[in-house]
Amino acid sequence: MSAQSSPLWPLLERALAQLHPGRKVRLVRMSAQPHVHRGFWRVEAHLSPTHEQLAFAVLVLDREGTEFTAPERYAAAAATTLPAPVLLATAADPYRLVLLFQVPQGTNFDDELRRAAAPWRVSAAAVSLARFFARLHSTPTHAFEPITTLQPASPTDEQRLSQLAAMARDFDDPLRSSVERALDWIDQELDHSPALVPTVGCLRLPTLYEDSGEIATAFCWEHLARRPAAVDLACLLPELRFLPPEERARFLTVFLAAYADVAPVAIDDVAPRALLDLIERVLIAQSARASTATSFRNQSPGQETVTLIDHAMRAARDGLPSLALL
Repeated sequence: MSAQSSPLWPLLERALAQLHPGRKVRLVRMSAQPHVHRGFWRVEAHLSPTHEQLAFAVLVLDREGTEFTAPERYAAAAATTLPAPVLLATAADPYRLVLLFQVPQGTNFDDELRRAAAPWRVSAAAVSLARFFARLHSTPTHAFEPITTLQPASPTDEQRLSQLAAMARDFDDPLRSSVERALDWIDQELDHSPALVPTVGCLRLPTLYEDSGEIATAFCWEHLARRPAAVDLACLLPELRFLPPEERARFLTVFLAAYADVAPVAIDDVAPRALLDLIERVLIAQSARASTATSFRNQSPGQETVTLIDHAMRAARDGLPSLALL
């Protein structure tokens, strides 16, 4: 991309001016990295008059919801022992927020896992990720408070169950009955008074960078909030879909065992939460397909959707690794 022709250039120019006041910075190259994050860029620049070469990681976020407070959340994570990137500067316009970071060290966790042919490499990656989550979930909430206050995330479990039950009522049987059975089981199995710990929500594995067998940098702190620890773990299932089912199950078995060895909180309801996430994705997809019809009832879901939910509920009774085999 031509440097100054980028629509992000005015914001980048303002951010770079904070680092090098009074110096002219020429943007040389911008490379989008959507596999890492939808707003992640690698940026190269030259600093005049010395022609010093500069390289940065840039995260572009919408100025909406929790992302508006992303700089404070990244700074709060960095102030602890958590693997947050070094935030160098920020700039914003009415619509976007630009965060300028040091280029992360190490290799991309998702890339390494995709290349891991040997079972021991998959297991090593699972242990590394388990240690990352254990560190995060054991960090006291007050450790972030000098910079930001961690609020409980929304919606609550009860709100999600109610919303999905309402969505299911828009469909005919057998989908409606299948979803209602699954939601009833989830409601019984969920811990409705869980400890709320620091979490990142639905983590994407490409936002992690690994070095020497540990997660060294994570670009996932914009959604930092207090949630049940099991929320983070349940979200792993769709992130591992590129692995064959047996390897997914092996990864999660090793991951859960390693996490349990060092974790400060119980995670007994990970499988019900993973099933809740799956049902939510299925109903959103079915509603989207039905939106072109005159009503939901004129667009009956296929039997494969009902079979998927029924099989998923049976698998969830045996735990998260069993869900991974679907």
